[in-house]
Amino acid sequence: MPERMICVNDYITSPSHEKRVYTVKEVAAMLDVSDRHAYNFCNSTTDFEVVKIGKSIRVKKDSFDRWFGN
Repeated sequence: MPERMICVNDYITSPSHEKRVYTVKEVAAMLDVSDRHAYNFCNSTTDFEVVKIGKSIRVKKDSFDRWFGN
């Protein structure tokens, strides 16, 4: 019997999946600032790790949580 291939949707929806990055919108909500302010902050900060993929920006959850004190 062939092995079952694991697809991305299986990984994302599995109960053991833990979020590893935040979107800038999520950061804006946590900081209670506008999306634009959060984008500007993420583009200029060295306080936590920011990953840029093309035009997308993601914030590494563990580094943001340490900085924010969660």
